[in-house]
Amino acid sequence: MIKTEYRDKNGSTTRVDSLRYTYDLNGRIIQKIAYGTMQNDTTFIYEEGKLVSKTIIRNEFTSSPLTETYYYENGKMVRKTVKDNTGNFDESFYNASGDIIRSKGNFSDGKTYDISFEYEYDLSGNWVKKNTFYPDTGKRDGYRKRTIAYF
Repeated sequence: MIKTEYRDKNGSTTRVDSLRYTYDLNGRIIQKIAYGTMQNDTTFIYEEGKLVSKTIIRNEFTSSPLTETYYYENGKMVRKTVKDNTGNFDESFYNASGDIIRSKGNFSDGKTYDISFEYEYDLSGNWVKKNTFYPDTGKRDGYRKRTIAYF
């Protein structure tokens, strides 16, 4: 059990969260239970050594369970879906570097989204610029740039 206390600047406890993990014989997490502010119960399912499904029950954001499903090709995750029982979903696609290249889905109000990402990489293979595109315009909407210091 891991217990985390959050305190304000006067040292007074503002919240307390606890986590309890259960592991399989291979040392992989098969269940995580969170107590306190962020109460939830998460189960993990593996196939051929890879995480293929994660279900979160009693999520702090919604009372509907969330199920994440992972899809692999040649040992690398290429797609992840997140669904709940109310019809909300998110589907994300990943490149060979493990970076998200597209995310599409819907919000609880029924509106949909479809966003694409393109990357520029440094010589070490880490992305240094991430461009965001919305298909309805086909134009770059924005970008994130990061600098990585190597020692």
